[in-house]
Amino acid sequence: MKISKIICLFAVLSVISAVYAQDERRQWAIDTNIGFTFFNIKQNPIDHLSSKHGKVTYLGAEYYIPDTHFSLRLEYQNEKIKIIRDMVAPIQESVSAGGRWYPAPYEWRIQPYLGANTNVYFSGNQNSKWWNQNKCITTEYNCSVKRPAISLAPSVGIDLYIFSSIALYINYSYNIGIGSKYDINYSQNNQEPTRITGNINHQNLQLGIKINFPFIWSEEDSEGLGEALMDILFGIDHY
Repeated sequence: MKISKIICLFAVLSVISAVYAQDERRQWAIDTNIGFTFFNIKQNPIDHLSSKHGKVTYLGAEYYIPDTHFSLRLEYQNEKIKIIRDMVAPIQESVSAGGRWYPAPYEWRIQPYLGANTNVYFSGNQNSKWWNQNKCITTEYNCSVKRPAISLAPSVGIDLYIFSSIALYINYSYNIGIGSKYDINYSQNNQEPTRITGNINHQNLQLGIKINFPFIWSEEDSEGLGEALMDILFGIDHY
């Protein structure tokens, strides 16, 4: 299912929830984010193998278990892991299931959490071959990347509620892949090849927005939004 269809489905469910909501407490949520992947290649013998961060996009749905501080989650994630810059940068797509624990009281606008997911991957393998010339040195590369079958991803983060049902959040996770592997062989000026191999465990840092349902818009939310707009447009201070 394409991500656009998933978004449309969430939108329809959101409207239904808003129309028929009978309980003002949070029951479920949708969220999306963008962020960065961080990966360090092991046994790096030459500087030009170093990579900058990759990128990650994400879409998730969350169900709050009634009368508890726990939730259940379903997620879709698209990660670009830069192993050697853009030359070896597999795009790994996964779906996952997991949960979170929110220890703070429900009423707090700042909601820290601990979480854990199990990701199942359906793309991310890569095989590539290329060469690079720098001054009088010609380097040839052969690389293969095997995506993990699944990965475990503990996480920590904070939801910051700017309105009753809308929160901004930051999330950090560490992805531990089971069965993932990169295998790089390179040779300079036709000399004996050097081999570098390792797993594709990596870190993610993401910023996002979450919308809770039933959707609540209070008088306090309207006043806060109005004051913020007045400050932005006219520079009016409120005392």
